[in-house]
Amino acid sequence: MGVSEYFQYDPTGDYLAPALKGRRLIGNAYADLIPNRLEDGTLSLSSQVLGLEIRLLTDGRLRFFNPRSGEYLRSPEESERERVRERERADREQQEKELESKGADRLAARLRELGIDPDA
Repeated sequence: MGVSEYFQYDPTGDYLAPALKGRRLIGNAYADLIPNRLEDGTLSLSSQVLGLEIRLLTDGRLRFFNPRSGEYLRSPEESERERVRERERADREQQEKELESKGADRLAARLRELGIDPDA
């Protein structure tokens, strides 16, 4: 048994025309997959194994597209940017909590100086 489907991508376009090709095992032989060209010029091949479309955008980027959700999967760069944004958000929330806690502690201390029990 062989690989059920495979794809080739030539980012420079020096070796493949078109720069994205795919083949699927049918019986004992591989058959070329016919790419779709979308309205914006994007080249698209469907992967039955992945349940995704492999798309070559007009700017040369290769992206995975989920036809069920209608969205592209995040690239490694996008995933890293999202991770950094989430970490920064969590850090800001922690800083805000610390500032609130310090403010509450100062208020309680001042109330005690005035002879008021802040817990009462």
